[in-house]
Amino acid sequence: YTKETETTENIKGKEYKYLAIKGYCKICNNEISANDLLDKNIERLDEVYRKTEGLITTKEINEILLKYKIGKKPLAKLLDWGEVTLIRYLNGFVPSKVYSDELYKILNDKNYMLQLLEKNKDKITDDYIKAKQDIEKDEIVNRIIEGINEKIKINQSGGFNIDELMERIKNLISSNSNNIEQPINIQSVQSTIKQIDNVI
Repeated sequence: YTKETETTENIKGKEYKYLAIKGYCKICNNEISANDLLDKNIERLDEVYRKTEGLITTKEINEILLKYKIGKKPLAKLLDWGEVTLIRYLNGFVPSKVYSDELYKILNDKNYMLQLLEKNKDKITDDYIKAKQDIEKDEIVNRIIEGINEKIKINQSGGFNIDELMERIKNLISSNSNNIEQPINIQSVQSTIKQIDNVI
């Protein structure tokens, strides 16, 4: 059987507390060691250490790759890092604070990512096009959602024309269509908004 116990570990002269999972023999109740518990405890300590020190996690690095649909090596090139740097981080290697802060900035700031893409587009031509298009699509969707939210807010007090909103959305999509490989389906957006209009 197992139970959680608050444990303190010293890393580089600093103490970190975390809940460790310890295994015990059902017959004699003595503590026993198991590789799977050791792995879980390393993960827990790693999570506490990164959170305390403000360092990015492997999960958050993966979020960057998914958010911008960019590979590990192209992103490393974009940052002018060694090709295996991000691979090492994703395998559990802890990044320095400087590298971690750079990755957090990319994760939280799409405009900064766009600046990096523009600056280094010659290094990752195909990935640059794909990542840039995805950022632009995401931005358009967010602006459409803002328009819908505005429509809902105004409609609650009366006096909003659904056709006016649709026209604004069509213009928004059309004005950005040249930058998008697969434009958003206007009919689908229209259908969704009219469904909302029927509910509120």
